[in-house]
Amino acid sequence: MIHLTLIILYLVLIGNVTGEHYCPLLGPVFPAPKHLSKSGVFKRAKHKISSAIDEAISEAKTSKTPIFYPENTSISLEVFSSHDKHPLFYYSYTSPATRNAKRGVQKVDRDTIFRIGSCSKLWTVFLFLIKMGDEPFNEPVAKYIPEIKIAAENIKSNATARSEGVNVVRWDEVTVGELASQLAGITRDYGFMDLGYQPANMTELGFPPLPESDLPPCGPMAICDKQVFMDGLIKSHPIVPITSTPIYSNAAFQLLAYALEGMTGQSFREMFENDLIKPLSLTHSSYGEPDDKHGIIPDSPHDMWWSFDMKGEAPAGGTYASTKDMSTLGSAILSSKMIPSSLTRRWMKPLAHTSEMHNLVGAPWEIYSIPEPRTIDLYTKSGDISAYSAMIALSPDHDVGFTIMSSGPSPSPSGATRSIPNLIVQDLISALEDAAKEEADHRFSGTYALKHGKNSSITLVTDEGPGLKVTSWMNNNEDMLEAAALLMQFGDRSQINIRLQPTGLESPGRISFRAIMTSPTMESSVKGPFSLARMTWVMADSQKYGNVALDEFLFDVDDDGNAVSLSPRALRVSLPRKHGHGHDDDKDDNDH
Repeated sequence: MIHLTLIILYLVLIGNVTGEHYCPLLGPVFPAPKHLSKSGVFKRAKHKISSAIDEAISEAKTSKTPIFYPENTSISLEVFSSHDKHPLFYYSYTSPATRNAKRGVQKVDRDTIFRIGSCSKLWTVFLFLIKMGDEPFNEPVAKYIPEIKIAAENIKSNATARSEGVNVVRWDEVTVGELASQLAGITRDYGFMDLGYQPANMTELGFPPLPESDLPPCGPMAICDKQVFMDGLIKSHPIVPITSTPIYSNAAFQLLAYALEGMTGQSFREMFENDLIKPLSLTHSSYGEPDDKHGIIPDSPHDMWWSFDMKGEAPAGGTYASTKDMSTLGSAILSSKMIPSSLTRRWMKPLAHTSEMHNLVGAPWEIYSIPEPRTIDLYTKSGDISAYSAMIALSPDHDVGFTIMSSGPSPSPSGATRSIPNLIVQDLISALEDAAKEEADHRFSGTYALKHGKNSSITLVTDEGPGLKVTSWMNNNEDMLEAAALLMQFGDRSQINIRLQPTGLESPGRISFRAIMTSPTMESSVKGPFSLARMTWVMADSQKYGNVALDEFLFDVDDDGNAVSLSPRALRVSLPRKHGHGHDDDKDDNDH
């Protein structure tokens, strides 16, 4: 599992820092890097990542128990940034089986089309947000699907049905948002791949023979039409109460698509094409089967899955896409190209925990939280369908993501799609953190000071810790580190650590930061969940002077985004940048 590697990453990285206590706000500690293609540290990371994948493929070729089979598993992987129109890194591996394929491509590249399985759920939710926003998420799904409305009304009017919690889904309570976030508690599928259609195998295993009436009418390899699906779904038992715990469901996304059709009066396929594919120019993606010439198609018996029509279940798992198009979609999400940025921020949040503390669930995100020593959340979605496997992962802290697709005999493709991200995530995240620090050092580090009068100055540096460290801070000859320590009740200046962290708030030519003020005295002598060791989010904006917080800092920046002055806003002063990378030390105080 990818989250196990992320925990190891935490242990490696935290061992490299000093014993100093850091507790930034959740979110990036430096602005997202915008010039990764020119970053030396990122170039070195790309080399390490490429070598690691090469080595993994070589080892798999000789292993007796490989995680995937290089002789017939092809791979396409891309790392992208929303600030760069070109991929940051691309890697492909074309297996001998693909080179000799009778149908489809014989060489994998960025435009090669794969089936992406349950990654389709991400496309479905994104399309929903493009069309409707998230306002309908709190509305009952019964409002938009007639069959569910009838079931909900029956429950409301039938006391016996309302009491049948183990047998009847409370369709009168299920909301649209619960479908999108795996919190509806409903069945995973109806009909598709039902084991009842393998009677000989099942009775040998001890199961009783089934009467014909108990079998779904749409067989093991046939998708139900809408009416049969709805009838069977409504009769299916609930798994858990609504919103109690996340339970994976494909049927939920089929319902989500039906609800969207009910809201808009348009077919899901029509919206998919007109509101997602065309605006983003996703020329190698489709809702249905594309032309063979661009696809990777394993030889029989797996080739049937290339053409398998998911019909009504397509919103849950029927999309076809290339690595390039998946990256384009990821960049559009990170940059809020198709929806408001406020909606993107609400969307990219966890909505439920799982029993694994570093694994959370969103709509429909599978979120892996790296406690690195600050928390970094990777918003991912993975999918598998027979001989195809795919994953997309986004890091909002860095405006960077990666996508990987593979194809080969089951279970080989999912082995590649899971194992390779485990190999690269440590180097990738470390490089992104270092590159962000490099850019921030160039843009913001240095001394800011008035030329004349009493000493009013502040010096910022980057070090092994998060954010821009304040090493000195004077105002009219008064030591503001001492003042801040007293106001925060930390003791003297030796007991305070001030680091500036970006807030994400910007105006033309201005970037907002907040000072995170910590102290060894914040470490509680009582260890446990109720200690005060990591309460900086509670303390933000707590010390005001004339309704302006002591921790509020504002940079003025030039057209290249480099700081020219800094204002500790509570002090009502703007300090020109005197010493910094690429800046003239002799600028006049009023040049900012």
